[in-house]
Amino acid sequence: MATEKTTAAKKKDQQAGGAKIPARTLKFRRGFKGLLLKNPNYFGNLETGGFDAEVLFGGNTTYEEIGCVGFQPQLNRLEAVVYVKQPSGYGSDICSAGTPEYVRFYLSFDNGATWEDQGVTDFTAYNIPEGTQGRKRLEYAVTIEVSPRKRWCRIQNTILARAILSWNFAPPPNQPNFKPVWGNVHDTHILIDPFKFDISVGEFFEAVDFKLGPQFAPIVDSSQKLILAKPKQLGVAELAEMYKGKVEPHRFGLAQVQKLINEPGQPEELVAGGSKSIFPGVEIDISDLLSKLKPTNGNTSYEELECVGLDSERDELVAVIRIKKPLGFSGDPCSDGSTEYVTFWGDFNNNGTFETCLGTAQVKVYDISKIPDEGLEYSLQLPVNLNPYRQHCKKGPRIVPIRAILSWQVAPPCFNPNYVPVWGNREETLVHIRPGVSVPDDDYTPFLYGLCNRDVCSINQVTGWGTGDRPYGSTINIQGEIPAALALNVADTLKYKVSVRPLNDDGTFKGFGIYQDLINDFGVTIQEGTGPATAISYPFTQQADPSGYYTYREYGTPPGNWRRVISPNRQLARWDSFSFGSGLWEIRIRAKDSLNNPFLAGVTTCVVDGSTRQNVKVRLDQTPPELDLAITGFSRGGGPVQPAQDCASFQIGDVIHGSYTATDAPDDHFQVLTLSLEPKEIGGILHGVTPSPTVRSYYTHGVPGAGESGSWTLDTAGLPACGYTVRLLVRDRTIASCSSFGRWDDDFIGFCLVEPE
Repeated sequence: MATEKTTAAKKKDQQAGGAKIPARTLKFRRGFKGLLLKNPNYFGNLETGGFDAEVLFGGNTTYEEIGCVGFQPQLNRLEAVVYVKQPSGYGSDICSAGTPEYVRFYLSFDNGATWEDQGVTDFTAYNIPEGTQGRKRLEYAVTIEVSPRKRWCRIQNTILARAILSWNFAPPPNQPNFKPVWGNVHDTHILIDPFKFDISVGEFFEAVDFKLGPQFAPIVDSSQKLILAKPKQLGVAELAEMYKGKVEPHRFGLAQVQKLINEPGQPEELVAGGSKSIFPGVEIDISDLLSKLKPTNGNTSYEELECVGLDSERDELVAVIRIKKPLGFSGDPCSDGSTEYVTFWGDFNNNGTFETCLGTAQVKVYDISKIPDEGLEYSLQLPVNLNPYRQHCKKGPRIVPIRAILSWQVAPPCFNPNYVPVWGNREETLVHIRPGVSVPDDDYTPFLYGLCNRDVCSINQVTGWGTGDRPYGSTINIQGEIPAALALNVADTLKYKVSVRPLNDDGTFKGFGIYQDLINDFGVTIQEGTGPATAISYPFTQQADPSGYYTYREYGTPPGNWRRVISPNRQLARWDSFSFGSGLWEIRIRAKDSLNNPFLAGVTTCVVDGSTRQNVKVRLDQTPPELDLAITGFSRGGGPVQPAQDCASFQIGDVIHGSYTATDAPDDHFQVLTLSLEPKEIGGILHGVTPSPTVRSYYTHGVPGAGESGSWTLDTAGLPACGYTVRLLVRDRTIASCSSFGRWDDDFIGFCLVEPE
């Protein structure tokens, strides 16, 4: 396929590794964590903390970089593709721990004035020279589910998305302007799909900004469902009229002509009426149109495939495409729009022929009249079965070339990895298949993979703490897989159960060591396909049978019949753990096939230390932190501290003194406290005054797990006269309901500031 290089391909050449790294950069990379322990703000990238910068160094993309951020509006999935560009600098090879690459996502509904934190996810990077030498690089994908508000299709719902990549240091929550030392910040515009099916009357009124008068409101049941008309697929005549002089006929007529070309034999209507019968009432030069449907290069003026990566946690290939024009996509969001297809191939034997077709993904797109200048970015996902290709880490990394071809309205055929689309392009990349054991097709052993999207290998089996000395609490998503199910061609043939039991702190059985089955209903999102480019998604409720077994829903592999649990990713059970109390617990999984043959949990070997996980121990903490905040005195003009209390009045220039208590007994999982002054801005002027200390942390200040009591001061010099509050926010380290933010509580005290007498 002789194609000109696309914009994305040229960018790839520019951004790959291979250049000599400056000595200063190498020094900062190798000593990164040690420098942060010395001074958390060593590189000058923290907004708070009270530490002076020693150097100004940040946003470095020598080693890793976000290449693309896209959104799948039909699945509400926000994704980033990250380039890993150097052969070393990631801690270790694949037989050791590697280092984390964190990505935190934000959404802005007011064009960047404010941002809403959507959470953080990560993947592990390793020293892999095989994929990064010279101009080569590896491409990884990360995914997070979001729930942006949908609107009526007549209201354009384009918003900003932001992704912050940070190596070996998680971007702090609710800091959208955080500048990573290693990594970058990537903004893009995305489109939120409108609601199109049944919604409540009240939701519809809210979406169209309609309010019932007082005489009607009491008699209208706003909870009743309103069935909207099915989106219409516009015909060629309608598109020709709508696009006259704006969009080429071989664009909007592509799908219809391609359909006729692919008909077996000669279509009767062509024989009877010639070219005019194809588009009745439409003046189109059919000869010219047909000549343009045999391209030698894909046209990327409307859309372009820019990034391809592997989400190794989900075993999904991810593509990100950019939509560039406002028109030419077969209708606005109130119509059925059109489809962008991406077909993927793998070159598993490295012979350069890409003979293994992995399947086709698709996403709906529409005309957007007020499209941003840089366009809109969409993501597409394809689940893949990589179990047959895994190998032990000691055999080295499994690096696989991947080819992806984008084609608008016509799916690239699986049998042709050299397909040239009329509208679209192709990209190639390298991905790393995580190491592991290849599971035989008839071995239905289940594996526990994660709790709340965190690898079970990150959980210490003595303490039950996850990475960062973090316990779990409240609702816990238990995730796993029966790998051999992906070789099945019949759905719903396997069953499994998940059970928990309490342990003593030393890991021995508590009481009789009886397991309790988790049998509660829980909701998931299912995605399934019945062939190439047929994937649909829908909500589903998992229910246990009388024996405590759930039906395992995953099976098959694209491009054949298949199904996956995509949200929460590969969830096996939802443990509502609050009523189980705090302490050490053990989780296990069992499975059986249609003949009731039993399969015990498989053994997962952790590359970081060679330890294993089968039944997984986890520490629960159900107790929130406790806190207290008070004003105790003030000093004026450098004089002694005089007694004072909450809600008192002070003069500008006074130094206010106070006390705080932040504890997390009896669980001893304190994480951080912050002290802040509100309002931060008066009359449009940011005064920048904060209490001291501003932050006290378990991680960076050595605060004990039980918390601490201390004193604080606030110098009011430079503040305008006004009423203020001091806020104490305390968080513990608990991964509560799968949130990395921790359990939290806050307290406020107020005071007035007046002009000096």
